[in-house]
Amino acid sequence: MATIITRRAKQIADQNGLELKAPPLKFLVPYYEKASLEHEDSLIEWWARILVSESSGNSPNLIYTDILSKLSKETASAFTAIMSKDDDKGVHEDVPFLFDAATIQSTSEFSSLLNHELREHMIADLVNYFDQPGVLPAYISCWSLQAPRDDDEHHEYESSRSFRGLSFQASILNALGLVREHNIELNLAVSETHVVIAYYYCTELGLRFWYELNNMLLPSLDPDLGKH
Repeated sequence: MATIITRRAKQIADQNGLELKAPPLKFLVPYYEKASLEHEDSLIEWWARILVSESSGNSPNLIYTDILSKLSKETASAFTAIMSKDDDKGVHEDVPFLFDAATIQSTSEFSSLLNHELREHMIADLVNYFDQPGVLPAYISCWSLQAPRDDDEHHEYESSRSFRGLSFQASILNALGLVREHNIELNLAVSETHVVIAYYYCTELGLRFWYELNNMLLPSLDPDLGKH
């Protein structure tokens, strides 16, 4: 298996014009110990990509090796689904960094989505806002503060990206630190509406892991972005 991974890493490097340099033994020994246990073709590709990234100028980081050793094919697919659109196989360079509640609620765009008098329109706008690379909307609900939740004024959305199928995998990604779960609850006085939003968002570790997998340079990040 080590030979297959190394050969594939060399192919990736050649295709991208990268010069590989042997990482230190502190990285290579645990890397090959864990990589040699892999049997899933899709994850063998990820192991090769990490080897390329860690052998082409980046400072080797054992955390990515540890994460890879704990990923199943299903969990890796869930991470890919969160980090990219289902209908777009390309790699996104504009994945939101720390797309958390503090960042969201401070934006005028988010605030403007909460002004609809018709709650079903508010739901649709919130879905479009959250359904982007780096974010997995799980559940959004709006209902009138003047009416019971089970009446016609109660509107719900469950992610069209098969959230039920991803929920267990998302919880594993959460445990690995690649994504975080967050809930937002708001009472809107103007429209007399209660809003509940549940979603997963990519963490800084998740973003860096994604960039390592795709051999991309991490863009300059605003140090204040995502701070509470």
